Amino acid sequence: HSNDKTTIIPTSDLALLALLNSSVVDYFVQNIASTKQGGFFEYKPVYLAQIPISNTLSSSMAELRTLVQSILRKRLSTPLIDVEDTEREIDALVYRLYDLTAEEIALVEAAVGRG
Repeated sequence: HSNDKTTIIPTSDLALLALLNSSVVDYFVQNIASTKQGGFFEYKPVYLAQIPISNTLSSSMAELRTLVQSILRKRLSTPLIDVEDTEREIDALVYRLYDLTAEEIALVEAAVGRG
């Protein structure tokens, strides 16, 4: 239930879920989206449509799905379990997908609070 307009991406693709929740996409959205009160960002279709989906994603989809499934399994058994290591694995894979340099990775991680 939502009191405001809600954006829904009708897919069950866990690889896309991993990509959209990665630090790279978080950084990208922070740089293009409007900021709301409290420092939150708007994830409206006009901004989501600008996310560059890597052409090489298909080669890593299975690995991304496996990592997301791992997080889901862990959270089902222990809802508050720390999954940061697996999230970092996803980020590392997405960094490779977008061919980011060490300097670019440091910039992303500093901006999203992982650095």
